[in-house]
Amino acid sequence: MVSARTLVAVLIMTVGVSFGNIFVSRGMKQIGDVTMVGVHGLLPTAARVVTNPWVLFGTFLLMLYYVAFLSVLSWEDVSLVVPLAAFHYVLIALLANRLLGEEVSIDRWIGIALIAAGVAIMLRR
Repeated sequence: MVSARTLVAVLIMTVGVSFGNIFVSRGMKQIGDVTMVGVHGLLPTAARVVTNPWVLFGTFLLMLYYVAFLSVLSWEDVSLVVPLAAFHYVLIALLANRLLGEEVSIDRWIGIALIAAGVAIMLRR
């Protein structure tokens, strides 16, 4: 059985990585298409990235995810933690659809359902 503290840590990881990626995506869409055209093109783009509030808050949430990930790895097996954390694929697809208006195809939902089924199997340990 998976411990309560492991489940809480994985929940923090799932929320952090899901919302972090959604917020970073929203910020990057505001910045626009990034093309690497030497230092002269990269520096203004980098300035827009590091000053975009969506990117900054998303990055903070991704850091929260990573701190929780490091913590849970100190007491749990990586072969359990990483598959459990894969549940974030479900949440990201839902959030991308609802918050970003992204179309999630039936093929993606089937793949996500297979991942969720794998997570459910892992929880039966």
